[in-house]
Formats: sequence, C-alpha cells, structure tokens
Amino acid sequence: DRSPIKLTDCNALDFERFLGVLYPAAFHQYTASTLEEWTSILALATQWGFDSIRLLAIREVFPLASPLDRIVLAHKFDIKEWLLDAYREVCERQAPLSDEEAERIGAKDTARVARVRERRRL
Repeated sequence: DRSPIKLTDCNALDFERFLGVLYPAAFHQYTASTLEEWTSILALATQWGFDSIRLLAIREVFPLASPLDRIVLAHKFDIKEWLLDAYREVCERQAPLSDEEAERIGAKDTARVARVRERRRL
C-alpha cells in the first residue's frame, strides 16, 4: 500500500521541527533555538518514544526555560529531576506568583509555593 501515513496527532510546524533534529543540516547544529521550538520537539519525542531525541530536547530546553516553565514542563513531560530546584527558585525569589503564573502551575503547586514562602517569612 503506497498511501501516505496521516499524522493526526501533530501539526506540520511541530513535525518540521522534529525532522530538523532527525536530519540536521550539520551535526550538532539544529534549526531549533527557542523554548517553543524545543518544547514541540520534546512533545513529539515523548509521544513517539524517541528517547535519545527526548534527552536532547530536555538538555536544550533547560537553559531556555524559566523556573516556572520548568515546573510546568516537568509535570507535562515527566521530568521529575527539574522540580526541586525550580520550586526552590520560585519560592526564594522576591516577587510573589502573579495571577498568570498561578494559573500556569495550577492550584496545588500555587498552594505549595505559597506555604513555603509563608514559612520563610516567619
């Protein structure tokens, strides 16, 4: 059968980014450079079981992501090793969580951060 395979679980842009890792113009030089680009590669690598590309994407996402981004992404993509330091950074910063940040990490994590910050104040 010569019918094309339909990829209904991803969009063309995410697939193009993923292919940029599989078939780079030069080894160790990827076209992806932003958090958004590497996150879409991480999503497809996780979904499709490409472990080595997942590890590459995790390595590339880490320096691009804020502590809050790392909390969100750690939960979404099961990257437990990011959580402790990311929580610590959010709890130790001067500014409290904004409404948008609280919405991003959810009620449970917002409550955890608030409790730790309150204990630190006392």
